[in-house]
Amino acid sequence: MAIPLLSDCNVGLRASGFNLVVVVEPPQEQTKGGILLPDSMKDKETLTQTRGRIVSMSPVAFDFASFNGEAPKLGDAVIFAKLAGIRTTLADGKEARIIADKDVAAIIEEAA
Repeated sequence: MAIPLLSDCNVGLRASGFNLVVVVEPPQEQTKGGILLPDSMKDKETLTQTRGRIVSMSPVAFDFASFNGEAPKLGDAVIFAKLAGIRTTLADGKEARIIADKDVAAIIEEAA
């Protein structure tokens, strides 16, 4: 499954403080070998999902003196800390997390 695009999300939330709203990658329905995953495994994978797309970010996110480097921006796909943040649902029903900017570990470089 792929990370949903920003244009495919109806967010309905506005991040505050040093936080971001990240729509998470949907859980896999089956393994690469074609074995269907039971619901219990899908639930566990949803809890530990670590890839998503920034769909809302506070104006002060990544705005601190110790941050050196390129800051992620709205629409970027990112990898974030396992179990970080608060689980929530967007206005369109997609799963999301409200996470702190410090929990973003990397920006995923996507092919154009």
